[in-house]
Order: sequence, then C-alpha cells, then structure tokens
Amino acid sequence: MYERVIIICGMPRSGTSWLGQVFDSSPEVAYRMEPLFSYSFKNIINITSSAEEIESFLDGVYRTNDEFIHQKENRYKGIYPEFNKNEKAGILVFKTTRHHELLRKYIEAVDNLQIVSIVRHPCAVINSWIHSYKEFEKKGCSIAKDWKTGSCRKGEVGEYWGFNDWLSVTNEHVELSNEYSNFNILKYTDLIQTPEDTVKILFRNLSIQYVEQTAGFLKVCHSTHNDNPYSVFKSKSVETKWKVELDVRIQQEIINCTTAANLDQFLQ
Repeated sequence: MYERVIIICGMPRSGTSWLGQVFDSSPEVAYRMEPLFSYSFKNIINITSSAEEIESFLDGVYRTNDEFIHQKENRYKGIYPEFNKNEKAGILVFKTTRHHELLRKYIEAVDNLQIVSIVRHPCAVINSWIHSYKEFEKKGCSIAKDWKTGSCRKGEVGEYWGFNDWLSVTNEHVELSNEYSNFNILKYTDLIQTPEDTVKILFRNLSIQYVEQTAGFLKVCHSTHNDNPYSVFKSKSVETKWKVELDVRIQQEIINCTTAANLDQFLQ
C-alpha cells in the first residue's frame, strides 16, 4: 500500500513527462502515467466522486499492471529509461495533463497529498504542440484556427489544449498554490537551466531522497537527443525553438495576453 500521493500536472507539451521520469528515478516512487486516460481507469472518477471513490481509484492505480500506465512500450523503445526500484515503493506518483478540474477535489479528498504543477513558457507550449505531428496535424488542426482555442484536439471531457486553456489552467494553478500549501508550482525554465539544483530543492521539500540514480538521469537527459516528441531525452535548445519557429504575430499576442493576465512570471 502506498504511504502518500504526489500528482504531477501541467498543460500538454509542458514537460510533465520529463518531470515524471525525474520522480520515477527515485527508488521510493511508484510512478504511473495518465491513469484516467488508460483503458483500465478511463474517466472512472469525476468532480462528483466521493472521497471513498477517489481512494479506491488511487489504490487501483497503485496496484495495477496496466501496460500503458507503466509505459512498458516506451521503456522498451528507449523513449523512457528503466530504473531500479525498492521492492515496496511507498510514494504513489502519477502525472496528468488532463482533468485539471479535479485538482481541488483531490486536495479535499486525499490525505498526505502533494501536487506539483509544471508551467512552461506559453510560446514554447504552443510551438511544441504545433510541431507534434500526432497531436496536431494528424488531428486535423490548423494553426490559424486552433492555436488559441485548441478545439480541434478536444474530443473528450477533461482535455485542455490551446493558449486559452494555458491561460485558464495556469491562472487556476496559481490560485491553488496561493490557497493550499501542498500545491507547488515549478517553472520549466528552472528545471531545464539548473536541473540538479532544482530537483534537489523539489525533492527536499517533498521529503524524497535525492540519489545517484536521479543525478545520473539528469546528466544524460540533455547529453542525448531523441527526436521522438514523447522522449525525455532532449537538447536544451528545444526550449527556445519557438523564437524562430512560431509566427511572430502569435508570439506577440501570447506575450501580451499573458502579461495582461498577470502571469508574466512565466515569460521569463
């Protein structure tokens, strides 16, 4: 049985998968991927669910052998690494880019819970989405029509795409962090610029031991580049590609709207 729960959340293309693997590098952590998107637990809870239903869901996620939740295929392909684990890892960690509407529900229903929101520069988020074939072009998305609303990509409840959602989700996360001491915001730029120091502080605040396996993973992350859009092995240059790839008019509108929403701390 798990002893406590940590939820990693953020907009799609914000580094949640990378941060998830950072946590997974801890032998203490039982890491799970997007459980409410899996066949085993597809949308099994919602904002009307009871605390008992949420507890049952978390217990099932901890115990499951679902191949998607464990990302067995991506580990086999080398997109995600394999880590050594304690026999009974007691910290249940799962990452999600969906169902941000449930975050307050988790806080109210789950004891011994921490949430970590990772926020990336909105231009980088939108640019990364546009250049992810499977998530954009394959879905019939158009830059002109969809970069702001993300409507082309929203086929189910709990999906958040596009700049408007970046604004609303980020604003909600800031409000939650001001309201609850167990809601933490991490800037993607800090993680990419000073990964070891940032993770050491994060792990210390969450009472997770920083071990050599984590240090080794952080060192290899940026020394190896994999073009697969879901890979966690990326050159640091991916963070500034938006400056030359994203239409300057879109850049300026994003920056202006973000500043007007008092979220300009995430433009740095």
